[in-house]
Amino acid sequence: MSDLYNATTFTNRAVTPTGLGGFAYPDRPTVFIFLPGGWSGDMWHCAAATALCQSEDKDVIRAYAITIIGMKEKVSLARDGTVEVSPDYSIIYGNRTYNYFHSIQIPALLARLNKLESRFQPLFSGNITKGSGEYLNKIIALYRANYGNPNAVCSFMWPLTPETEEVANARPFQLPPNVAKPVSLAEDVLFPNDDDIPELATSDINPPYLFDGNEDAVTGPGHMLHLWTSTTITMQYLYDPNKRAGRIQYLQEQLGNISKTNSTWFQQARALADKLVMLATQEGVDRSNAKRVVLFNYRKGDVNKQHDGNIGLLSSVSQFGATKGFVVIALIVNVPQEEVDYLRINNHVVLNLYAKGQYYDKRYTATFWSIVANELQGTIVQGLIGGRSGSMDIASFMGVNTCSFDEPVFGKGYKFDDEYILAQGGQLLRLMSQYPVMSIVYVSVDSWYDNRQIYNSYDELDERGLGEWLNRAPSDPHICPAISVVEVRFTQAGSKSLDTALFRMENDDMRIRATSLRELLGLQ
Repeated sequence: MSDLYNATTFTNRAVTPTGLGGFAYPDRPTVFIFLPGGWSGDMWHCAAATALCQSEDKDVIRAYAITIIGMKEKVSLARDGTVEVSPDYSIIYGNRTYNYFHSIQIPALLARLNKLESRFQPLFSGNITKGSGEYLNKIIALYRANYGNPNAVCSFMWPLTPETEEVANARPFQLPPNVAKPVSLAEDVLFPNDDDIPELATSDINPPYLFDGNEDAVTGPGHMLHLWTSTTITMQYLYDPNKRAGRIQYLQEQLGNISKTNSTWFQQARALADKLVMLATQEGVDRSNAKRVVLFNYRKGDVNKQHDGNIGLLSSVSQFGATKGFVVIALIVNVPQEEVDYLRINNHVVLNLYAKGQYYDKRYTATFWSIVANELQGTIVQGLIGGRSGSMDIASFMGVNTCSFDEPVFGKGYKFDDEYILAQGGQLLRLMSQYPVMSIVYVSVDSWYDNRQIYNSYDELDERGLGEWLNRAPSDPHICPAISVVEVRFTQAGSKSLDTALFRMENDDMRIRATSLRELLGLQ
């Protein structure tokens, strides 16, 4: 494997004060992307963007991006007026995300948000980088000093990391009169899974960058970037079809450490791939015939629940796929066992991405999709289809032929109200910006059913879009269903969604530009 794809290439070189990963380019400032710890799916976007920023492709954007993972405790009032403090999702998931970044030696800083902050605010960046940069300097110093600690780095650094200033927080939690400020939770309550420590990428661990919050290289307004810029940066690197394969191979090594074939995560991924081949063989698929497997991402998520798998969607894809010669296997993620049993009773083939009760290093997920892309795609597997989620993103970043379904909220042919368009439109546009590595098809709006929840549910996908994806070879260009800026801006809500999405995704000073989305919509 060449140096371009060697995971240690960028961490063992001499480090200079203005460079990251051993590189020193005074004209490349450091910028920061804030990742709330509870938003686990967006972890893959930040990991891909920050890894690519440290690759040898130095001229794509004018900055090095660093992820800051924000975590906080949950504070609420009991009925008797007492204050209750408990672990927030950002604690539970942020700890694992932080340790994952550390294990693959991609820079990530811990921001300990004040426990009285009522919700995450992207505008909290003033706490991190405003003024003297004192807070940023403190967490960078902690990162350097404790980088090689054998304990789980996040939980070790948690009590050391200063909290952001309460006075600078947006919408702080209002305590009732005469109620004392709650004390922090004990470490053993915050981090109950410290035995699940990812093994480090190398035995000689050193911080992969050296800088401080006051360095002159931090220039231009707004060097605290919105989370969506991670998608933009990743797609700027993957946009060029002539360089895409090499950059995906680089991501496979960086995010999955796939060259470490004796590692626990690689062996687990290999076992799952072997089970997938076994199931495919039982369904009559092998390398000697034209029959292929389509994986259906049957997941239950915490957000975007209108994109969850259900038996109606699975059945419709299975039935339509069968007419084209495909076998559909449901890839199970976070689904109750009784629902899995119901799928089996109804003759659906299922494969659990994560076995219940087993610990998985996050490199396992990236490695599994790398094996699918490198060894099974085109001969055993046609691709992966599912609703908008992080599970789809990491597969596409590893080179898998992915297809995400979503709601067609734009255009005069659909009857979504303004409030719903404003809630979902930006997310759909962000997804569409990924079309060079991910196809997008629509749900059939006629298959909507009332699930008695606040989100929509559908039983079928649009067959024309699904058929177009199934008819393509995995190596063909990924084409999003045709859409123009006129359709997006057909309503005032759609126009506002586009303006907001571009505002979040772009930064002109750093040459961070939503190139693929602009090309798709015909924007200059």
